[in-house]
Order: sequence, then structure tokens, then C-alpha cells
Amino acid sequence: MQLLVRPDPFSDESLESYLLRLSQDNGFENYKIFSGSIKEKLQHIDHEAAGAFPLELSKVNLFHAVRSSGLRIRALRLIGELSGKTFSDVIDLAIIHSAATFGRGYKAVHRAGVDIPLTFIRTRHIPCCPECLSESEYIRQTWHYEPYTACHRHGVHLLFVCPACGESLNYMRHEMMTHCSCGYDLRVASTSEATEDEIKLSALISGALLESTHPLLAKEHLSLRYGTLLWFKLRYQNSRDSEDIDAGLSVAMGFFAAWPGNFLDELQQQVNNALYRQIKPLNDMCLNDVFGNLLIDCRQLPTRDTDQNFVLRTVLEFLTELVVMNPRSRLANPGDLLLSTLEAASLLSTSVEKIHHLQEEGFLSFAIKPARKTDISPAAPVFRLRQIIEFRLTHMPFQHNRLQTHLPAR
Repeated sequence: MQLLVRPDPFSDESLESYLLRLSQDNGFENYKIFSGSIKEKLQHIDHEAAGAFPLELSKVNLFHAVRSSGLRIRALRLIGELSGKTFSDVIDLAIIHSAATFGRGYKAVHRAGVDIPLTFIRTRHIPCCPECLSESEYIRQTWHYEPYTACHRHGVHLLFVCPACGESLNYMRHEMMTHCSCGYDLRVASTSEATEDEIKLSALISGALLESTHPLLAKEHLSLRYGTLLWFKLRYQNSRDSEDIDAGLSVAMGFFAAWPGNFLDELQQQVNNALYRQIKPLNDMCLNDVFGNLLIDCRQLPTRDTDQNFVLRTVLEFLTELVVMNPRSRLANPGDLLLSTLEAASLLSTSVEKIHHLQEEGFLSFAIKPARKTDISPAAPVFRLRQIIEFRLTHMPFQHNRLQTHLPAR
């Protein structure tokens, strides 16, 4: 089996789009026949890889495989050879599993050097930009990402449903990139003008570099942009419904344009509310009684480096000021709130294991002595906010306005 027509992949093309073009350009009636031919050839040269290669276009990408993604790579290598491309030409289009996590352990996938929250990958529908399709007939990878709702090149909303029949668009389902399953030509569909925030959000998702003081746009690393958007969604848009994401994440642009003043005011209001509703001494209250999962959600977006993770840096600066403005006294105050080991690790930009080492070496002491040290849960409140902040101030000095980590070595 040799592929006579060998189109080049576009750098911003999805893997599914390229494989579909490869199938159609070589005259296969549908993708399943093409993938069946690949599978048959694999049976002769690599039986294991053949068993792991799916026939469905919607399942072919590497991140769909839980245990067999390594075997699928062999199949993509074969496709590269048959299409006259290098292995990297094909594998660079794939979305793979990532060891990175966001916030409270949200899984990540990886493409082209960028970690992306798995929850941001569209599954129910894949919208398109009619103007982009008119220019080049392939599916852009960014259309697969839920925060991307407007074409940042043409300034128009993406098309989510067919104007003729109202069907939700998904080129992987009906194997047509320029037409709906009803036959309507999507390239001639009318488009509506997107708002400035929607365009900026899509530009941010696409990796466009913009001259801006906006904390999101100013960050060049795409992984941090994605992580910060996930943090915003978890904190302010609790619904997991992708339709809500498609409709609402553009408001994050206005939120971060007012950063950090609006966020600091919000945190102070949470302190004021806790004091107003206080039903037990402050030194018996936990940090999450006042701020919820504030630290856990922003501890890794996907980095703990406060020079990059500006959300964690702002939280740290607020809590530091809270401790400084509330010195230790006979009466308990907000500086005496209890922290879990995981929250302490977040404030010190380190691991839970390192916090245990610091406690064992006498650098940190328990505010509440656990019954058995071996049973200490990372979520158990055992440290004081004051102690953790003071430790950071004395062991992690400011340098060039950045908090540097200088922890004692074990």
C-alpha cells in the first residue's frame, strides 16, 4: 500500500483533519476504509500496534488511549512513511498525555510544547470559521479548544450549528470539513462580528503575542494562559457544561484587565465576611473556612513558580499583608488561621514531602499535634498561617521583586 497523493500538514492543523484529508485525497470512500487499510498493513508488520489502532476518526488521537498510546505512535509512524513525511511531521499534530496537572489535580494534555487542561478539549461539537475554510480547507487545532469561540484572524464568531438544518457541527462525525451532513456549504455561511474581548481571548488561546499590560496577554507561555483560564472557570463559572464555557469565558478578559485590585478587594471582603459570621475563635478556624479552596486551586497553573504564576503570587502577597497587619497578640486574629500541609506547600512553592522534612528538622512546628504522625493527611489543618508566612519571609527573600525559593536542604 502506497499513498500516491501526499498533502503537507499545516502547522496549526488538527491530526484528525490531516488524516481525513489524506484519506479523501487518495480516493478512499470514507475514513474507516482508509484506517482499515492502515490496520491491515500493521497486522503484517506490527501486530501489537494494529490492535491498538482505532478505526474511528474521533478516537485516533493519542490522548484517547489510556494504556496504548505508545502503540498508536507506531501506527502514526507508518502513516508518516506512507505519506512521505517524517515522523515528527505527523506526531507534532497529535495531542498526547501530559504529566502536568492544573489546580486541584485537573489532568492535562500536551501539544506542540503546550500543556492544555483536558477539560478544555471539545468533544460534542467542533465549530469552524467559514472565512478560514474559504481560504484553506482544513480544520484548525484551536477550533477544538472550548475557550476559542471567535476567529482572531477575521474577528467573527465561530459557527457552531449548520444555518440550514440546525445540526451541531462536528467534522469528525460526518467526515466533511467544508459541508454539513445536509449538504450545506459552510464556506458561504454568514458570520457575526465578535466582541473585542472574544477576539482577544481567542488570540490568547492561539498563542498570539500582543503588546499589553494585561496579565494574561503579557504571559508568553501558553500553558500558563490555559491554566489561569481554568482557574477563572473553576472559581467564577462553576458549571462543567461546555456550552457555558463557550458562552462565558470571554468575561475573563475584563476580569484580568482590572487585576489585581478587583481580586484583592474580593479577598478582603471574604475576610470581612468571616469576621462578621464568626462562630468560633479565629485560631480554631481553617484557611478554607474563610477562602475556600483558594490556595489549592491556584497552586499549580501549571507551575508553582510565583514569578510565572501571578495568581498564586497575588494570593501570597495578600496573605503576607494579612499577617503583617495582624501581629501576634493575646487575642486570636486572622494571622492565626490554620493551614493544611498542602496549603503550606502552596505558600512555600514546594512539595508536601518537603513540608514534612521541614517539620521533622524543626524549621516548622505543628499548631495542632496529630495523634499519629504517620496518619497526617495533606488536607489536615496542622500549621498556622503566621508561621508559614514568617518562614517564607525569613527564608525566601525578595530579589528583583520576585519571591525566590531558598529552602533548607535535607
